[in-house]
Amino acid sequence: MTIYNVRMCSVGNIDFGQNPDRPYSPLEWAECPSLCRCVLACLDYIQKYQLGGGNWTGGQIFKNGVQVARVSYNGRIWEGDGYGFGKEIILDKRNN
Repeated sequence: MTIYNVRMCSVGNIDFGQNPDRPYSPLEWAECPSLCRCVLACLDYIQKYQLGGGNWTGGQIFKNGVQVARVSYNGRIWEGDGYGFGKEIILDKRNN
């Protein structure tokens, strides 16, 4: 069985006078059996801490200690680190 670890965290949003150099919510990790579950964990975390797009800095997904993807604020998932021109991964949520 494949196990993924997803990192969830945030920083203050300068647009709202928050400190962008300090965490806005606590760092949390989730162990997930699929990429789809990683997305759901991130969206739950975002909702739990009422984060905006300017707060979200998490979503890094690791497999065997190597980052393989990243979940963006809107729940889309990207190959590699998810920055730059990474390819979007389209998930079949019925099977994940």
